[in-house]
Amino acid sequence: MMGRTLSLQALPITFGFKVAVWLSETDRHLQRLAEMAPRVLVGSIVGAVGSKASFGARSDMLEKAVSAEFTRPTRSAPSPACCSASHK
Repeated sequence: MMGRTLSLQALPITFGFKVAVWLSETDRHLQRLAEMAPRVLVGSIVGAVGSKASFGARSDMLEKAVSAEFTRPTRSAPSPACCSASHK
């Protein structure tokens, strides 16, 4: 089969080589998805504006309990609610 470079015909390649390239790309994508999961699949419970203010003082405990129910870790960065002057 004809190889292609920028949609133009190039040197011939075998179908087996073409399939090997597809498998290599698929393996890389699967590895990326596996590495991405711990960073993306985290739980977060926030209020209407993302401050947890509507949940009160026990908002962090609520977030951890809900995340544990769904077996998801909570995010590691503090929420804006814990850092705002009006919420201290």
